[in-house]
Amino acid sequence: MKALKCTIWVLLGSWVVAASSVAHPVSFKGGHEMIFESRSHGWDFRFLHSPSPHWAVGPYWIQSRSHYDTGLQASWLVHRGHFDSAQSNLYLWIGSGGVRLRSERVRGAALAGLQADFETRDFYTAWMSEWGFRATDRPRFEHKARIGLAPYRGDDSKLNTWFIFESSYGQNPWWAESAKWKLTPMLRFYYQNVLWELGVSNHGELRWNWMVHL
Repeated sequence: MKALKCTIWVLLGSWVVAASSVAHPVSFKGGHEMIFESRSHGWDFRFLHSPSPHWAVGPYWIQSRSHYDTGLQASWLVHRGHFDSAQSNLYLWIGSGGVRLRSERVRGAALAGLQADFETRDFYTAWMSEWGFRATDRPRFEHKARIGLAPYRGDDSKLNTWFIFESSYGQNPWWAESAKWKLTPMLRFYYQNVLWELGVSNHGELRWNWMVHL
């Protein structure tokens, strides 16, 4: 594992980039998305259906050790800007469900988030924030910033390789996770309707994310 982490850091050390298709919480009309993101002690999975290109709905499940946060999420494309060989997007989402901590009974909870991104064929940047709310606890939160440059241009019918650099800050008092900064270079691959990422944070956490358009 140490050898793998060192290899990833050497390969990604000074590179940052993003793919020509970014993980968006709303897709095309009739489209489906499966989005998986690994976390320090668990994972985050969402399945979203887009009845139109302007909004999407679907379940989410966030797992950490013996704790979980699950419910139904609705997402909206608030704004899309088109430029010469570039595009910008602004998304908002809310969700409602329940949280179970250790052996406690399930309690009601809610979440809210936003994502803003700008991309060209060669450059990409994004900001993502999400908050979780529970009546008896302080809210959880996570903020992420990404930026990158593409090493080459490839079409969607071929395997595309990218490098990403992510900076994140967040905490989850529900699961006794203190606030911390994380810096994570990642290698991204994109082929047709499948996108996956691999990286290691400055805290030594192995990151593995993937997204599938159906």
